[in-house]
Amino acid sequence: MFLFSLYGLTHYIVTIYKSVYWGAVLYVNFTPLYLLSGPFLYFYVRNSLTDRYELSRKDLLHFIPFVVHAIGLIPYLFSPFSEKIDFIKKLYASPELIINAQVNTFFDTNENFIIRLSLLIIYATVNIFFIHRYSRKKLNSVISLEKKQLTLRWLYLLNGFVLALVFFYGLFIVKLNQFPGNVFSLFNDSLLYATAACLALILISLLVFPHILYGLPVNNGLSKEKINDTSENKRKSSALVEEENDPYFLDLKKQIEDYLNQDKPYLKKQFKMADLIVNIGAPQHHISYCLNYYFKKSFPELKTDYRMSWSKKELLNTYNSHTTIEGIAEKAGYSSKSAFYKTFKDYTGLTPQEYQKQVSFTND
Repeated sequence: MFLFSLYGLTHYIVTIYKSVYWGAVLYVNFTPLYLLSGPFLYFYVRNSLTDRYELSRKDLLHFIPFVVHAIGLIPYLFSPFSEKIDFIKKLYASPELIINAQVNTFFDTNENFIIRLSLLIIYATVNIFFIHRYSRKKLNSVISLEKKQLTLRWLYLLNGFVLALVFFYGLFIVKLNQFPGNVFSLFNDSLLYATAACLALILISLLVFPHILYGLPVNNGLSKEKINDTSENKRKSSALVEEENDPYFLDLKKQIEDYLNQDKPYLKKQFKMADLIVNIGAPQHHISYCLNYYFKKSFPELKTDYRMSWSKKELLNTYNSHTTIEGIAEKAGYSSKSAFYKTFKDYTGLTPQEYQKQVSFTND
């Protein structure tokens, strides 16, 4: 999505805004990166289906087009910025240069367009095949059937949108070759608006169904503690179970709770999601899924819950001692007194002093 957005931003700068400076910065310089859109799409789909989150040595082969294109662009990339400024000025004065100018040693502009769009078609088509093959298998995902089907539909739609984007943009390239002198008017063509609509639908679907970003988690076991045989047999006895009762995530939830209760890492100022990943030994997307659907909280909310619970106990324990509220705030992992006061007031509806007095009065 970043690469698509960067490409769209470059189009806007060059064709609408027509900034000489930003045109020299964005135009051509990032074209090798656009050849990574296909591989990144493939890695996302494959890792979502297989519940993997790493790359192998063989995956480096997917970067060959990017490397070749980058090598061919070296003379332009290392040319003085003043020359790039001059090139952009000539481009604005003679729009047909978009088609005729050759800044890459190996490819001209048309060949670059063809390679880029062809790779996207190949990767999207392969992805659809893999999704179809996966959907026909009776695999035991640890999310509910409804969420699994929704995720598979999302993967289908994502690749379908990419193919539609390639189709509309391909038609635009054909028109651009037919009428190179009208390039700036063509950039307001309805075909480009159609490609923008495809990108917008992808982003909207992410906002409406955020769980699709977790892929299709599979129980591969945890590094610290194996799921017991009873739970494993229970899992195998059913093709799919509701995620609220899945033994894998219930076990993961218990490990997170044990870690938080015993080690109290939330008292550290720099306590982050990475600490959970390292100490629990589970993939980040598994932990994120567990927090959202089992704890019903985000990581910041969970951290605040534990910090506030600890702080309330300390406020009562130190009500008649020499420990200051500022001292408790620092021990609770807050970098300032004001941040602690605000969080405590939002969480309890009371200031720390009011909480001390209210609870003390109730106990008396």
